[in-house]
Amino acid sequence: MDKKELRNRMHGARKDAHNKCDKKEAQQRVVCFLEKMSEYTRAKNILSYASMKTEMPTDELNGRIMADGKTLCLPMTRKEEKEMEAGEVRDLKVLAKTDLGTLEPDIREAKIIEPQEMDIVIVPGLAFDEEGHRIGYGSGYYDRYLKRVRPDCLKIGIAFDEQIVKKIIHEEHDVKMDLIISEKKIYEIGKIRE
Repeated sequence: MDKKELRNRMHGARKDAHNKCDKKEAQQRVVCFLEKMSEYTRAKNILSYASMKTEMPTDELNGRIMADGKTLCLPMTRKEEKEMEAGEVRDLKVLAKTDLGTLEPDIREAKIIEPQEMDIVIVPGLAFDEEGHRIGYGSGYYDRYLKRVRPDCLKIGIAFDEQIVKKIIHEEHDVKMDLIISEKKIYEIGKIRE
């Protein structure tokens, strides 16, 4: 199945998972898995995202990152350049809605944290496979950004378990995740943490 077919199929699978599950419980489990990781304990700067529509909710996750004393950043897209930056968030209630429908820090006011300063990047997607490959929305913002982070920056995909597939056809420029966290388990590349 090519990327376009998989994208179409996974939109439906994610919507079904979103509608069926207890979203509060699902995101609490994701937070619990993340907080138990030594990489999270050591992390200072974390780039997350503000969930929209049928994505795994991130409200509680983002609030917890801030409550744990870490610097929370959210993506700020620059459509003309087809790039994104990480803008520091000081208040989750003061975010601007973009043309794409995402909530972001105001690019004119937010402090930008450079990619090389990121310790963890939390990445949305339509589908992930057990080898860490990802299908996003087709714009390539995350792949371009992730090529700019340090090699030791932990790249984490967040998804409902129904979004995990056996194999995704990937291209050379696609950046793999180091692990994927669902509401059921942590998929590390090569092994699973229950």
